[in-house]
Amino acid sequence: MLKAGLKRFKEKGKAAIIKEMSQLDDRVVYAPIDIDKMTCQEKKRSMESLIFLTEKRDLLVKARMCENGSTQCEYMECNDASSPTVMHYMGCLKAPFYITRNLKVILK
Repeated sequence: MLKAGLKRFKEKGKAAIIKEMSQLDDRVVYAPIDIDKMTCQEKKRSMESLIFLTEKRDLLVKARMCENGSTQCEYMECNDASSPTVMHYMGCLKAPFYITRNLKVILK
């Protein structure tokens, strides 16, 4: 999906993604952890991050990231996994942001 968004919005999409990831980094939403120190269960339970690109009416391209919490239903009740507030827990999409800094991490 990200490829399709970048193909459609090109540099505007890339700038929007960098802005969104920088904002999450500035607000310390994620903390890097060493993938080699994660247990198999933690790796299996890590959630995917989804990023969506949308074009607003003023032609500004915005990026929004969220976690794919549907995978939590495999190991906990779906009602227990839902929350009225967004919780970024074990997100993985921020890894490319750190890869550009030559770090090998998965974020929690």
